[in-house]
Amino acid sequence: MLGDLHSDEEIISRDVNSSDDEDDDDDSNSDSSKGEHDTQENNQAKAAGKKTKVYHIAKEIMSSEKVFVDVLKLLHIVSILLK
Repeated sequence: MLGDLHSDEEIISRDVNSSDDEDDDDDSNSDSSKGEHDTQENNQAKAAGKKTKVYHIAKEIMSSEKVFVDVLKLLHIVSILLK
């Protein structure tokens, strides 16, 4: 069961990284002037913040789903014992 959780985290991380890479391609084509360099750094910081936020949201959803499934398993066991 823990192996499944680990693999799900890898999938989330990979999906977040792949969407982030697409944004980086646009930034690399900009000029290297001071104003645009600051803008590029700002955009990268925002992208990193989004990446972290998306990762934590996905991890929380996975955690909630795991708890829900565990409760369903317990309910199943109780229903079998009550028969």
